[in-house]
Amino acid sequence: MTTATVEAAERSPRLRVVGKGNKPRVVPVGPEVVDTIDDYLATRWERVAKPSPTDPLFVRRVKGEHVAFNRQAMDGLVAGWYRRAAVTPPVGSLAHALRHTYATLLVDAGASLPEVQRLLGHADLSTTQVYLKVAGHGLEEAALSNPARALLKPRPS
Repeated sequence: MTTATVEAAERSPRLRVVGKGNKPRVVPVGPEVVDTIDDYLATRWERVAKPSPTDPLFVRRVKGEHVAFNRQAMDGLVAGWYRRAAVTPPVGSLAHALRHTYATLLVDAGASLPEVQRLLGHADLSTTQVYLKVAGHGLEEAALSNPARALLKPRPS
């Protein structure tokens, strides 16, 4: 079960998450994420009840019971979005693809692999290196933009 709490520090809100394998981590989020979670919690309290700190942040209704919203539930949502768009999803492109997209965009935007590793909660950097391969097109651009290249150009005689 994944639980989460928001630490809405004035300048740098964080989402404290206990995820897969009961591993805790703290993820920085934008203030708009805090606002969205606050809005969700307000409607959740009306439907379910005020959650305790150990309750899952996101819940769904299954056979009259409120249970943790999990990866399988997210897979179902993503599959529904594909169906409504009349698109056949590529293999492996359901909920886990959202993590891949997030990580790839981070790498493309210049985040270091150790930063991406921490944000995704990977224990081993080699797991995170997969995203570097996916974002490889950005590597060529980064290498070509290196100002040191000018030092290697042939000088006119």
